[in-house]
Amino acid sequence: MPLAEDYDFFLFDEKDWEKAQAIVTHLGYGLTETNPNGSLKYMSTDVWTLPVQLVYPFKDTGGTSGGVTNVISIFGLTCEQFALVALENSPDLRAYYYEHAKNAAEQKLIVPTNEIDPVHTLRRAFKYAKKGFTMRDSDIMGQLDQWVSLTEGQRGAIHERITGNY
Repeated sequence: MPLAEDYDFFLFDEKDWEKAQAIVTHLGYGLTETNPNGSLKYMSTDVWTLPVQLVYPFKDTGGTSGGVTNVISIFGLTCEQFALVALENSPDLRAYYYEHAKNAAEQKLIVPTNEIDPVHTLRRAFKYAKKGFTMRDSDIMGQLDQWVSLTEGQRGAIHERITGNY
């Protein structure tokens, strides 16, 4: 089993976004999918190479996040809250993570952090379960409770996003 299914690169400004697209394209990757809100681009090449996902910084009411910890804090599972960041003018990388994320990853424990979309959270949990991770019963129940507490409009929006009917 591969360690990763794809490589995710989070970019923090327009200059880096354009530079990363140019590098990935130069390496022979082609655009295969664009997220409907325009914030994600998936690029992949032949079957022997893992896909590359370029992620533009999320926007909040104040604009672009600009910070690594802001970006990883919105990841829905603690075992995903990690980032390696290239240091400017250096070949070195800096690791960013939360201590609870490190502990969850070491214990192969799926802990939801973001109660926005229980369907997305459970889909991600299934992906990690295939890699040997487990989720506590109380966290599974929490996701089911979250679904029940959504309004019909919120459920409809999730259904539309999942089925591709935007």
